[in-house]
Amino acid sequence: MCRVRLSDFILRSIAIALAPAFASSASAFELWPELQFFDPKEIEQLEQPRNFDGEYHSDIRSFSRRLEDEAVVWSNDNFYIGSTGSLSAKSFQVEERLRLRNQLSDTSRAGIMYVQHEDFYNQQQNLLIEFGHRFWPKIRTSILANFLSNKQNLDGGVRLDYIWSQRAETTVSYWLPQHSFNTKSEDDGFFDASPWAVFAAHKWSDESHMSEFFGRYEPRLNLKNKTTGERYIYSKWVAGFRRIQKHDSGSVTTFRVGFDNKYEGEQSLTDPSNADFWRMQRLEAEIATLPAQRPKWLPTRFGLRGLGKWWETVQQSTVEQFTALPFFEYSFRVGPASRADTLAIEYEQAWHWDNDNDKVSFGNVHDQTFNHRTNIIWSFIWPEADGRINFMFTFDMDRFGQGDTWEGGGGQAQFTF
Repeated sequence: MCRVRLSDFILRSIAIALAPAFASSASAFELWPELQFFDPKEIEQLEQPRNFDGEYHSDIRSFSRRLEDEAVVWSNDNFYIGSTGSLSAKSFQVEERLRLRNQLSDTSRAGIMYVQHEDFYNQQQNLLIEFGHRFWPKIRTSILANFLSNKQNLDGGVRLDYIWSQRAETTVSYWLPQHSFNTKSEDDGFFDASPWAVFAAHKWSDESHMSEFFGRYEPRLNLKNKTTGERYIYSKWVAGFRRIQKHDSGSVTTFRVGFDNKYEGEQSLTDPSNADFWRMQRLEAEIATLPAQRPKWLPTRFGLRGLGKWWETVQQSTVEQFTALPFFEYSFRVGPASRADTLAIEYEQAWHWDNDNDKVSFGNVHDQTFNHRTNIIWSFIWPEADGRINFMFTFDMDRFGQGDTWEGGGGQAQFTF
């Protein structure tokens, strides 16, 4: 975790909570899976086993949005969602999404989508422009462009949506990532063949639940660089499921699971035996419950997140890494009756262990580590407008009572238009 001055934390939290515009995976829970395909920046840091702070996954879970809050994304075309959290004295985790859509006519629509996700090991930044038209009542086709200022990173795609009903939709999109890279590249890199990716999703809901399956496939690509004399090889596929379940009692249960399989490596163009290849597989799952009718001692929210990673070399050397994050929370209504403001106290443990391989450890401690923390979350909520501003203050219970108990914190914001 991290230590930052209280004034810096407050300023950063207010900035991300109130900014009307834009103020880039270490997790299998991708922020926007349709857009998180290959980026040449991945070459700068191969996703190999590495040493990292044992509290890193705890930070990511605490500062990321909760699945029950994602209902606003599924039910609104126009929204801004932002979150930030302090990962170290110099670094923040940042997640931002802005989507604006306009119904041009009964059959046509246009929109933009901005996505940014940054932490120690992940950088994602996308600006998506889409134009869609319904040629038939149940079928919509869209033209997609994903780009920022660098021409070599221009992505183009098409999407087909089959609209079963107002509550069910199937989506398939085909992408040409970096399709102008060979002609617009700023270095000597070039693809042997143009990369492509396909994404598919099905989401459905009723009065009791919201559910979604999704998957993305990126076939093998080869990126050669004449200057370095190396070839970079990459392929990946991901799959996931998430569900928000509302029970007759008023309780809510959320569940999500994500899996990805990534193969990457570097190889000398002049000496193919000089190569370093890894296959990385990652499985992450989380379940959380918000009971409606409960005895006073039972938490208002509790659950468990688990993460497993497996790396394998061509020589069959395997590295394994596991993290378990149990958590529970007590929240209380505060503030004026016209809103639904809450003050919550959350306690979380982080258990880590690996197969005692020298290539991976948590905080430079092999085999197993344990950390725990307390988060205080003050939420300002406008339920009728789907509006929310959260401020989080975190405390390191490993060093409770010492001078560095205070760890920093984060902020979140949600607005619909």
